[in-house]
Amino acid sequence: MPYYKTFQIHCAIEKPFWEKNGLPPSMWTDSPFDRLNLLYDDNGAPACYLAYVNGLEAGALDRLTPEAADAFVRSEIAKPLRRIHFAGEHTALTNRGMEGAMESGERAALEVLGGI
Repeated sequence: MPYYKTFQIHCAIEKPFWEKNGLPPSMWTDSPFDRLNLLYDDNGAPACYLAYVNGLEAGALDRLTPEAADAFVRSEIAKPLRRIHFAGEHTALTNRGMEGAMESGERAALEVLGGI
């Protein structure tokens, strides 16, 4: 039975970059890897950083050598982010559920169009 492909890269943490930039260390992205997660040890201390990839991108990374996959992930993580707009039911101000999702989607679209 076919199953959804996944690919994970676990990275050692040299410096806690999230303390400097003030952003959460874990995030969903629209990059080739779907999620970046900070993983913690049993004592609650940062243990490693995980790049988690699903679907077609996972298959493409799986065909690379470990060294090439590592270089690719490093190059993607090092790129500066452009302006980010958040949308989704949890960011809505007046509604919940599907109505809230639509409300926040409209707000984010207007922010993008307005250059906010």
